[in-house]
Amino acid sequence: MTPVHLMEDKMLKQRLRSQPAELVVYTGPMWSGKTGALNAQLELALISGKRAGFRVLLFMPKKDTRETRPGKEFSGETVRIAHVTEVFDHICEDHLVIGFDEIQFFEEEWEEFKNVSKKLVRSGRHVHIAGLDLDFKENSFRIVSETMALAQQIYKKEAVCDRCGSFHASRSQRISSETDRFVVGDSTEYEARCIDCFEPPIDDVDSGETTSNEIPSAT
Repeated sequence: MTPVHLMEDKMLKQRLRSQPAELVVYTGPMWSGKTGALNAQLELALISGKRAGFRVLLFMPKKDTRETRPGKEFSGETVRIAHVTEVFDHICEDHLVIGFDEIQFFEEEWEEFKNVSKKLVRSGRHVHIAGLDLDFKENSFRIVSETMALAQQIYKKEAVCDRCGSFHASRSQRISSETDRFVVGDSTEYEARCIDCFEPPIDDVDSGETTSNEIPSAT
């Protein structure tokens, strides 16, 4: 006779696999807790998977060379990839939950990423994705906006403004003199800013972009 706990584990696995596949996005500025929210969900899935018999896999870009902060890393399987299509070299049948962190680093492969995401979801998997929505010039990352359009759930995160302390910071302020769009850095390169405290790059203002001086402030 099959032990009760094995019967329960089999039933749990069947219930999880019968749930609709999903695509979930966590986005916002730097320091808003995107990675923390992503990892929290993956850790829950990891606990469930140990009992139900499925695995969880997290992908991270090789371009992100920052050291993971102690206590913030995912404790399960993690693979760093250079290109989006490499995911298929690592995913096996038992990988039911797939995570992607810092997807803005795959911006040049946004179309490939969109196709990979759709394939994963259509194969019955639960896909959780985290990435910046805007760059330091307030331009959207297409890879994130396209993924958000496909998502069933979107969590728009906010940070604490490093200038005024508001908890509605939605912009990533570049505080170094670097001008490249992709500059890997931490608090020495970026600050979280609310809309009121965000300062557009000087070249954007000089190029003729509409500024607050041309529109009366709301009272």
